[in-house]
Amino acid sequence: FLGLRLNEGVWLEGVRREFGGERVEATMVVARELVDAGLIELEGDRLRLTPAGRAISNEVFSRLLVATPVAA
Repeated sequence: FLGLRLNEGVWLEGVRREFGGERVEATMVVARELVDAGLIELEGDRLRLTPAGRAISNEVFSRLLVATPVAA
């Protein structure tokens, strides 16, 4: 999810293909909370940091990573 720092953000379909849909869907629960908080934006299938989210990007990343289940 470090690609969130890029202006174009992260293409979720690419993340699904690489890491699996289950991981993305688990992360999206938290991502929607972060969208509501104005820290990230979801546009189509792209997720990116907002200016406010960039200011606290490490906190945003930690929230997203904690939400992502680790494969056994």
